[in-house]
Amino acid sequence: MGNGASSAACSTTQPHLQSPQLPQQIVVDGETLELSRVRSLIPELRADVRRQRDLLARYETERVEHQTALRERDDEVGRLRAEVDKLKSVLAQTAHKERPDLLSTIDEGATVGGPDAGRNKKQGVSGESSDKQARQAVHIELRRIQKEF
Repeated sequence: MGNGASSAACSTTQPHLQSPQLPQQIVVDGETLELSRVRSLIPELRADVRRQRDLLARYETERVEHQTALRERDDEVGRLRAEVDKLKSVLAQTAHKERPDLLSTIDEGATVGGPDAGRNKKQGVSGESSDKQARQAVHIELRRIQKEF
């Protein structure tokens, strides 16, 4: 109306537009394919993509499960190692009570030549026995002896 654009679009003398011809063959990666073949491949490719996504999701779930199981096993191995260390310590203590090791049987008061000969070492003695059964089983009576000044 005002600019004349609408009157030209409504004219009946407009030429008939023809759609361009679509090629019947296309070239993909150097291979010539019929358009109908490409159209039939599209649904197949979409199905393949869906299957691959499902497979990837399943593998991801399995990976997370395996990772969790591995973490639990690592925790259990740590706990078992700590328990083994405790048991080794107890075993070493009980074996030491039954048969003292070689180093504890050495008389430290005796000196054998050398630069430290003649030097006495000060040693402390624990006032409490570590073996409670030995303390309870043996009762020693102490006699008092008067000193003469």
